[in-house]
Amino acid sequence: MTEAFPLVSVIIPTIGRLRYLEEALNSVRGQTYGNYEAIVAADGPMRGAERLVKRLLGGKSVFVRLPTRRGPAAARNAAIARARGDIIAFLDEDDVWHPRKLERQLKFMARTQTNFSYTDYEVVSESGKKILASWIGRPSAFVRHWKYLDFMERSEIMFEKLGFRQPYPKSSTVVLNRDSLKALGGSPPFDEKFRSFHEETDLWLRLCAVYGNGFLAFYDKEPLTRYRIHRKHLILKSSRGPVVLLDSAVFTMKQRMHFYCSPHSHLCLRDVWVKDEELSARRGCADLKEPRK
Repeated sequence: MTEAFPLVSVIIPTIGRLRYLEEALNSVRGQTYGNYEAIVAADGPMRGAERLVKRLLGGKSVFVRLPTRRGPAAARNAAIARARGDIIAFLDEDDVWHPRKLERQLKFMARTQTNFSYTDYEVVSESGKKILASWIGRPSAFVRHWKYLDFMERSEIMFEKLGFRQPYPKSSTVVLNRDSLKALGGSPPFDEKFRSFHEETDLWLRLCAVYGNGFLAFYDKEPLTRYRIHRKHLILKSSRGPVVLLDSAVFTMKQRMHFYCSPHSHLCLRDVWVKDEELSARRGCADLKEPRK
């Protein structure tokens, strides 16, 4: 595609996994839609990342370095602050895009007049071996067989209870209109109180609170991203370690304070992990005592 508009700012946080980062950058460089800039934000000091970015993307790239490790939310915020594009696209350093991802998603958004789109995705192993050709079309028995995919499925059940439909939006599949972020006020889009988990969910839910659940438009034609799973990372997520507990506490607190509630929907669940349907039933804001702050 040769369209001069819109400029797409691709937001890529990195913790210095250069082998994966190179694959991600090559998938950006190989896009059929060429009017983009790639903003890579290094989460803390690291060797070789800036040199790799400049070698692969040259003048179409911007490199931002955080002085200390602060988490993916802070890295993405730093990159967005430097972005010039009218459209924001997210790509994690260990994921890979289909060559026509930007082209197809931008055409879909123009055709449907939507400001936020996301897609299905393939699941691959650390080495890049395909595990699932489509997450939305996954057989549940297969997922249960791969124990470290079970966390992803259980998480999706939780997000469905919070109002999501279709597969939960993975950040690497998301393309959104930058102006839609202005409705959140002057604060950075991602809440930096989340150090490792839930920061994406928090942003999608806050956007839904402003615009309604229909704001999330799902491109259902085909998977356009390869999502890489790291067994150790998913095992950590499914454990109850201190980082998981702290981020989950922040998430639960924001639910109870009605950060995700709006005239469109009430998402103030007391405990999204409770299995008992009666206990985990959705409750309206009028049923709760705490005022929104």
